Amino acid sequence: MQIIAIGHFFKGYFFDQVGYYAHMMRKKIILTICSLMIIPITQASATDRNIIEVVSVEQITQGPYSVGDIVTFKVNYTDSTKLGADLVVIKGVGAKNICLSQESQSFAMPAAWNREIDPPVDHPIMGIRWQAEAGLDTYGRTFALVSGFIVPCRIDNSLGLKRINVMNYKNVQGSLNISQEGLSESTSLVNLNIDTKPSDLLNLSKDIGLVKLSDKVSIGNIPKNPRIGKQYSLPRLSQGGVPISWFADSMGACSISHDTFEGDIGGNLKIHKKGACFLLSSPMPNDKYKSPTYKANVQFKSMNSESTKRFIGVYTVKK
Repeated sequence: MQIIAIGHFFKGYFFDQVGYYAHMMRKKIILTICSLMIIPITQASATDRNIIEVVSVEQITQGPYSVGDIVTFKVNYTDSTKLGADLVVIKGVGAKNICLSQESQSFAMPAAWNREIDPPVDHPIMGIRWQAEAGLDTYGRTFALVSGFIVPCRIDNSLGLKRINVMNYKNVQGSLNISQEGLSESTSLVNLNIDTKPSDLLNLSKDIGLVKLSDKVSIGNIPKNPRIGKQYSLPRLSQGGVPISWFADSMGACSISHDTFEGDIGGNLKIHKKGACFLLSSPMPNDKYKSPTYKANVQFKSMNSESTKRFIGVYTVKK
């Protein structure tokens, strides 16, 4: 009987232990599964923070700059998404009575010029920007180059807020800004201050009755009948140093391209096919020079009106 009792005891103990270990194994499995479910969520909340931080800005080009010169900045940033910037905007670049522009086409519209390039003191400055082109792979990039050209303006652009904004196509963005009062040499935003030569294209003294001087634009390098496939450089400045915008209005016979950035002054006239090539020119509105005369192989006529200021020459592409 004792042997049977002992047998029953060991049998019960055996099954109790098996049950205990089975229970512990099930608990361990459940805990493991739960931990596998919890760990990724915890890691995601710790590492999946979509952040862009502006690290610094460098002035790639060097002054002192003259009217029409290009100024280029390198904006360095970190992006946790690795997508890279889709848009970079810089505000507050310039000096006293000097602005940066990327929109030479506004020369043709005095109202737009006055609003965007020569604003009153209390008008927020639009800034210059870099926009990623369609199809451009920005993944992994950590910098962007932003350029503009020097133009005179009636404001002291060395004062006020300096700001850099960086954004990717998922609207994750970062910024860096500082007011002039808080600006120090140790802050990289000091690089937004540019060294420029003085310009007398605008009459800042508001004197009335000043006689304007004659000016000239030379494009004798373009023949009357340009050939298909040819390319001709266009001047950035007039003889007097006035920035010039160019535009080609045609049915595909010609176009304007830039080696720098779209919206820059100057550029190249490209000839594509037979037909009429309408070349339009717009000098920057200024107080020193009259509308220029054009030294060219075709006649340039004025298209000036109350709202626009353009000159047009028609070239004929035969072959």
